[in-house]
Amino acid sequence: MKRVTAIITTHKREPNILKRAILSVLNQTYGNLEIIVVDDSPAEYPKREEVKAMVASFGDKVLYIQHEACRGACAARNTGIEHSTGEFIAFLDDDDEWLPEKIEKQYAKFTDDDIALVYCGEICINDETGEKTLLDRSYSAENPFHRLMLSNFIGSTSMPLIRASALKGVGGFDVLMESAQDYDVWARLAAKYKIACVAEPLILFHNHGNERISKSTQRRINGLERFYSKNKEYIDSHRDAYWNYSIRLSPIYGANGQKLKALRYWARAVIKQPLEIIENIRYLSYIVRGLY
Repeated sequence: MKRVTAIITTHKREPNILKRAILSVLNQTYGNLEIIVVDDSPAEYPKREEVKAMVASFGDKVLYIQHEACRGACAARNTGIEHSTGEFIAFLDDDDEWLPEKIEKQYAKFTDDDIALVYCGEICINDETGEKTLLDRSYSAENPFHRLMLSNFIGSTSMPLIRASALKGVGGFDVLMESAQDYDVWARLAAKYKIACVAEPLILFHNHGNERISKSTQRRINGLERFYSKNKEYIDSHRDAYWNYSIRLSPIYGANGQKLKALRYWARAVIKQPLEIIENIRYLSYIVRGLY
């Protein structure tokens, strides 16, 4: 049984929520785990010492690393990677939870040395209403890179178990990505390696009103534009990928107050895929209403 490093990055999170995430790792049925918590909260965060004390209460079960100042999610994850000793790495956002058999079931899927990543489904929980939604992320294993050019079917960083050598080989997380940070890493891995899936929910994703990078329209735009710049040659040469990129970005520009730019992206998408009538109309309505 090879070692798996669980990296939990935290930023201005309530200690009890971070504790919930840590406990979900400690409750794994997989036996050979190391846990690293990287605290990327700003120095002025009033509960920083409380967070540190809470993590310290777990003793040597958890390695705690505190950035002197906030450096961003990508830098925090890279810090965790640098300090990891496992042959496999899994990330957990501080407000999510793993179900007990997550790592055991994903590890069993590494039947081929060329497999770099195994992801899974999730249960999305609305923390305000308690409503639960099952998200099935299973897919056809053929050409996962192309599938990623159409959508991030793998999901957030809390989903996969990743071969450490492959993750380090593609350079870890890009600190210049302001959003779509996980999406970028998955694409780089899929370009070189195989992807596999456990087709059942193995994490609890908490949907709440607190800050997430994906809620900032400008950061969302910056991240997707950088993602496009990295994959421009492929996206431009595949009609469905170009349509997908342009149509998805158009309402985000609209919500960011850039209606003319939104309409230009929408028009580019329509030119590429004019027969996507229903989707083209739906996204135009998003632009008009300022939604995305």
